[in-house]
Amino acid sequence: MPGCVHGSCELPWQCVCADGWTGRFCDKDVRACHSAPCLHGGTCVMEDSGDVTCLCADGFHGDRCQQRAGPCHLLRSPCLNGGQCEDQFGFSDSFSCRCLAGFSGARCEVDVDDCALSPCANGATCTDGVNRFTCTCAAGFSGRFCSVNVDECASRPCANGGRCLDQANGYRCLCRHGYAGPACLSRPAPANHSERTLRVTLSERGSAPSLSQTQVVTVVTLAVATVALVTLTATLVLHRHCGHAPCWRRWGRSSRTEKV
Repeated sequence: MPGCVHGSCELPWQCVCADGWTGRFCDKDVRACHSAPCLHGGTCVMEDSGDVTCLCADGFHGDRCQQRAGPCHLLRSPCLNGGQCEDQFGFSDSFSCRCLAGFSGARCEVDVDDCALSPCANGATCTDGVNRFTCTCAAGFSGRFCSVNVDECASRPCANGGRCLDQANGYRCLCRHGYAGPACLSRPAPANHSERTLRVTLSERGSAPSLSQTQVVTVVTLAVATVALVTLTATLVLHRHCGHAPCWRRWGRSSRTEKV
């Protein structure tokens, strides 16, 4: 049996306490009330177990009657969401609330929107919680704030010696000569020269396109204008050379003079 603190053990599990001590192990001071632990007119009472309790006067409460029945006591904890009411131990005529993280307002009634500052990056969706938020990342991103670009090249998707370039939610392969495709898995088909020659031949032998009526009128008009211009030019040249006399008369005179 544990020893008796302030007494002696007469029988197993039984302590005989010294004067001024009580309790099962003689560890409770019956003189505790002599120090007047109860405040504001409270009455000290010694329980049979040796514990001391205070019977508080009207308007006071607490284990030692140290608190006045102020707004926090009278309104029975007016602060919401776990907020702590403060009124200077009841000696203030008003109260204030000390809110837990994630809440605000006079009575801690407002749940703070943790997504208001847009903490999630790269188009992620923010979900507000109690003093926390959660980011749902877009494809290709990870991390608490979705700020980490997932390396799609980590799995080495480019075959046959192709070089991988990481991109947002994807990758691009730079294939070596002789390979093609998204993952450099295929070889390009050889060119069919006979088919190409046939296409060129058919194109060259194709029938000439027919002219529209407007195009025909334009061509005829240009031809007539050209003939007229040539005729006018020839006439002006002959007129300048022959003067006012007909060119055939001057030509005849010139011939007779040469014969004489």
